[in-house]
Amino acid sequence: KVKSRLSPPLDMQQAAIVAEQLLGNACINLDRYWPGQVVLAVSPDIKHRAFRALQRRYDFDCVEQYGTDLGERMANALDDGLQTGEMAAVIGADIPAINRPILEHAYEWMAQGEGVIGPTMDGGFYFLGVAGKPTDLFLGVQWGSNKVFEQIMQNANDLHIKLNLLPKLHDCDYWPDVQHAASEIASFRRALQAHKIDLSFELETKPSSS
Repeated sequence: KVKSRLSPPLDMQQAAIVAEQLLGNACINLDRYWPGQVVLAVSPDIKHRAFRALQRRYDFDCVEQYGTDLGERMANALDDGLQTGEMAAVIGADIPAINRPILEHAYEWMAQGEGVIGPTMDGGFYFLGVAGKPTDLFLGVQWGSNKVFEQIMQNANDLHIKLNLLPKLHDCDYWPDVQHAASEIASFRRALQAHKIDLSFELETKPSSS
């Protein structure tokens, strides 16, 4: 049920393996470099073996996502985080290039009471941090489109919320994204190769009709 846009060329079992490796990579970086508490907001089952394995390995809490769409789920996660602190952030689990400088820079901005956003190459975002309740920040956002980042920034502007910009990174929604990440990040490449995922596979392109 995850990373379905990787099929083809992968089958769904392989797509799930990629998703699990991406999540594991995110957890490694957050455990090493994020100064604050980390909570895994998961779906659909908190008891899934992959989530339980991560809980055993890291000192992370694990909660189930709730909400009718992605925006509501993220808003709820941020609201829950703000119940126990003055700032909270959500981060995507498919950003293999996330690193120490990015996470530490984001935390520094948030510790000063400022908002932070990290855009992705496809028009979305991989990180959103806020200080205080982000009322209506996700209102009217077309999730899954290439307008997500633009619409979030417009909402922030309308609400007079300043969002500092992190570097733009690739997420891994499609097969070329996975190939790009594997070519750039040796640990990610080795993890996929260990699961016998052929990174050399090239998708066919349709000939031009002109």
